[in-house]
Amino acid sequence: MKLKFVKESDSVDVLLINSDGTFEGFSYIEMVNRLYLDKNIESPIFEGEFSDPERESISSLFSEISRKCFGDDENIEESVSTEDSINTEDQVLS
Repeated sequence: MKLKFVKESDSVDVLLINSDGTFEGFSYIEMVNRLYLDKNIESPIFEGEFSDPERESISSLFSEISRKCFGDDENIEESVSTEDSINTEDQVLS
C-alpha cells in the first residue's frame, strides 16, 4: 500500500497510489483492504511544503501501522520520491 500526501496552502489531500501508478481518493476502507491484501506498506510520498514535524508525524504513523499490522517495521518498503520525500520517526495525527 502506498499513499501520497499533497499540501497546497493549508489544505492536505491524501491519495492512494494504485499498482499501475494512477491515483484515487483516500478511503479508510480501501486502505485497510490494501494492507490486508498486499501485506506491506510503502513509505509515503510528500508533495508540497510539509514541515519537518509534519513529515515525521506521518512517517511515524506508517511505522506504527507496520508494527501493528505486521509485527515490525520490516514490511515498510523504502521508496524515496523525487517529489520532495523524507522518511523519519515521530508521533502522528490522531
